[in-house]
Amino acid sequence: MKNLLSIFFIIPFIIFGQDEKANETVVVNNFIQKYNSQNYQGIFSMFSETMKEDTPYKEVLSSLKSLNFNLGKINGYEFLEFRKPGRIEVTLLPVIQIGLVRNNFSSYKIIFDENELRLDLSIDSEDKIYNISLDEIIDETLEDKAINNLKDDKNIISEKQKELIFDASKHLPNEGQMSFALIRNGQVSYYGLKRINDSISSFENSKNLFEIGSISKVFTSNIFASFILQDKIGIDDNINDYLDYDVKDNALISFKSLANHTSGLPRLPNNLKASYSREKTNVYKKEDLDIYIKDSLEINSKTKGKFVYSNLAVGLMGYVLSKIENVSFNTLFNTYIFSKYNMDNTTIDFQKSNELLVKGLSNVGNELENMYLDALAPAGSVISSVEDLAKYGLAQFDNSNNDLELIRRKTFKLNNRVSLGLGWFILKVKKNIWFNHDGNTGGYSSSMFIDIENKNGVIILTNVDFQYTADLGSNLMKSLY
Repeated sequence: MKNLLSIFFIIPFIIFGQDEKANETVVVNNFIQKYNSQNYQGIFSMFSETMKEDTPYKEVLSSLKSLNFNLGKINGYEFLEFRKPGRIEVTLLPVIQIGLVRNNFSSYKIIFDENELRLDLSIDSEDKIYNISLDEIIDETLEDKAINNLKDDKNIISEKQKELIFDASKHLPNEGQMSFALIRNGQVSYYGLKRINDSISSFENSKNLFEIGSISKVFTSNIFASFILQDKIGIDDNINDYLDYDVKDNALISFKSLANHTSGLPRLPNNLKASYSREKTNVYKKEDLDIYIKDSLEINSKTKGKFVYSNLAVGLMGYVLSKIENVSFNTLFNTYIFSKYNMDNTTIDFQKSNELLVKGLSNVGNELENMYLDALAPAGSVISSVEDLAKYGLAQFDNSNNDLELIRRKTFKLNNRVSLGLGWFILKVKKNIWFNHDGNTGGYSSSMFIDIENKNGVIILTNVDFQYTADLGSNLMKSLY
């Protein structure tokens, strides 16, 4: 379940303490008791009102059921540490992460039948859960054991950039890679690294393929823009007019609201988790999405017209676009994006990727299988390289690419610093305007920044789903000026 604010990947300093809080211990024990008895409504009742509004019960129910299916019951726990505020990225099961900005929070090791995970928990003044996350237990010694063997090449990266890169890469597990494209004044340089036996060394991987996660959404919006320019659809058209069945309750859903996350749709459809448990290699089928739209679709009237990040929304948009064109996702994306911008090794179907695909890793270095989202593929299934993404980045500087100009137009203002285009987040950073999107999937993370006026950009791909990628991207972007 995607987090509203974590899309900006703001990772502040975290301060550690030692004391376990008595009231949090009571909450943890209560959570475990309700989880083991499958009292999921009881767990939901432990949430703060803010969290209940942001995370509907059906999403929580599906997640907890799937967690129980995959990992079994909880047999015990151990207090780890107390920490001050931060922000978190939220992903799909078997990891669960729910919430907005953290308050002070405590970490526990939770022992399931099938695995051990780290529980991060923060509660409000009324002892209600404000944030909760379950994630892998990270090896805290990785940073101390890292050896810096990165090559000095001032023609590619400066000492400051090298320092920034090493500081982030220290958290990679062994076999973890990071691949970079740095664009300055319209010129591209590539840099890469890999951790082997705790030695972080320069490594050529500019052509290597990684899952790029939610950066895929930019391409889906790009296809939408191309359809607009070709008069196939209008920017304010509703998807209802392009489906061969009725949407539940005849709810009207515009393409634009799907592209800029203002449709009122939840982050994920409420029948996703059941599909995930049924067949992991084909997570969410098109017939599952059809059933959801006809029978289960929910639009939150309180959030419609407001920004609520939704994988479902962009996945649904791509699905309808493919129905309009009457082609597969693979053909749709190849025709309108990958072939047009000479992204020769990029694909939306991992089964069509080649030996250049880098194996995704967990935070502790366990290999993870690639996951094809099928019906929701337009929201996050593209596989690419920094070399191919750099081609797309450079194309942004060409004013003749009207489709790229259209997706950069502001369609919604989130606050004084952040707006949304069609696909891009538009960030105001001092006197500069950056177009940004980041991505996380099971085993990969990515970040892309583009500055049209100064022709600068940063692209980072990694084969580890961890929190440092986007923060590093922002810092590298600042270093280009």
